[in-house]
Amino acid sequence: MKKILNIIFFAIATNLYAYDLNSIDKSKPVWSDHTVTLYHHFFLMEAFRPINSGICEAENSDYENWINLSTVADPITKVIPQNYSPDSSVDIFDLGYKSNIDQKLCGLSENDYFNVVQAHQPSDEAPLEIRLYNKRGETSDLRRRIIVSEEKTSDNPYGVITHDYGVYSYLSQMGLYQASTKSTLNDDKTEATIHSMSLVDYYLLNPNLTPGTVHEMYSAHIKHTVGGDGYGTVTSYSWGQRNFGLIPFGLTHGVFPNGIPDVVRTTNIAYNDEYLLYNWNTTTTPTSQFIEPVDSESSEVCLDRSEFWKYVPDNLGYGVYDESGDRVPDGAMIPVDYTSENIEGFGPWNGQLALQGTGLSIPYECKSVYDGTIDDPDKCLNGTYGYESFPLFDVPDGTILVDENGDEYYVRQLKPRTTYRVVSLDNCSGLTLQDALETNDHKSFVYLEGEIPPSGAILYNAFENNTEFDPLNNGKVYEANLDDDGDGVLNFLDAFPEDSDRTKDHDYDNIADSEDEDITQATPSWNKFLDVDIFNDYDHD
Repeated sequence: MKKILNIIFFAIATNLYAYDLNSIDKSKPVWSDHTVTLYHHFFLMEAFRPINSGICEAENSDYENWINLSTVADPITKVIPQNYSPDSSVDIFDLGYKSNIDQKLCGLSENDYFNVVQAHQPSDEAPLEIRLYNKRGETSDLRRRIIVSEEKTSDNPYGVITHDYGVYSYLSQMGLYQASTKSTLNDDKTEATIHSMSLVDYYLLNPNLTPGTVHEMYSAHIKHTVGGDGYGTVTSYSWGQRNFGLIPFGLTHGVFPNGIPDVVRTTNIAYNDEYLLYNWNTTTTPTSQFIEPVDSESSEVCLDRSEFWKYVPDNLGYGVYDESGDRVPDGAMIPVDYTSENIEGFGPWNGQLALQGTGLSIPYECKSVYDGTIDDPDKCLNGTYGYESFPLFDVPDGTILVDENGDEYYVRQLKPRTTYRVVSLDNCSGLTLQDALETNDHKSFVYLEGEIPPSGAILYNAFENNTEFDPLNNGKVYEANLDDDGDGVLNFLDAFPEDSDRTKDHDYDNIADSEDEDITQATPSWNKFLDVDIFNDYDHD
């Protein structure tokens, strides 16, 4: 996976030691490992995340100024010449523009690879279709397709929208993340129905894993009263972790979609503008002959939808890298001394950490899920409402740790988690959980394949003139109908707007078509499992 940069961590990197980040090859994991913001209540948030992130990213792409961009229309006025024939072989809407989007505005981790964006709307009454293509060199390909039939409103925050999204790895020839969301309105426009699904390969969370071995899937069905409250169900599965313990014995539970899940969870929710109420039923390893299945059920929990705090989980939240920029192996457990000063409610901590690829063996303490403050450990042992175990402290981005041999290790915060506050159930007294709704299976995913459309220069850059936050593009943005390099090709058609000897790069490999001996786009090819049913041998009624 090519780099998704958390620029902040470069700025605060510790300079007390000799570790020289900038001297390490940019293809090394210390640079290329992606970052992503996750949620403590992950089994809830994936119901809302796909549709929210898609809408937000489109809204921050400047698409409004480039709707119906074409190779024959004036790029500013969008006027098509009167002598253009609709029977022409030219597909006038087969052109995109480059947009560098500030994805942090959408709760995503920023990357500095431009998106190729297409926005097409045949008329004011017709749906708006927006496509975003985010190709990261030869390593990965991220695509969105958003169709907006009715925009979201305060009364209906889901609008009437379809959003499909995919992350594909060329290195493994596998899809790593897939999401499909669709919202509809009933005939009298009083109720919105939302179906939302996502599938994540755990390689995205731990690059030490082999792609395809561990998966999580979430599928949600939500009913939202327009101008009012909502309720729904989230079904979630995880596959593959238990297989690591079974493989030495020649056993397996299988994998997605029809293997025996490590855990299957049914979560019912009810919400209003301020709070969300939920409870869940889980079954671990249902129908397993090797591990005893266990059923469990939670009590009701009330979350504040507007208040949250953050932490970094120790088991998957960090990336730890050696002096060559490679990720430390899982299970390495390299001892290093560490001091964390002024931990609120605790004081200083002095001790020894044990480093591995995804964590540092930070001790856990009982904390309030309201604000992350440390409290009596008996509250966690006794299952007191609103108390859970969390890491005692976070190790900052860019920290350099040194072992007893003088070897240095660089720490990145890759997977911070947002934690919505657990508040008194009295706040959710007006909400009622309903019976579980049926959720879609994996066959409802929509896969985005095919070639990326041609484009020219960057026409919109959220980091204009900011080389620190946009190191690949140097904060550049170009005026569409100018010709900066004087080669007779306008910037909006010129993939190399500052080089008069180069204009086109059909396969986005940074080699001009005039010099390229192999002008071929690599395109995603998904394994869709359409002939296989998802595991359903469990009972959460």
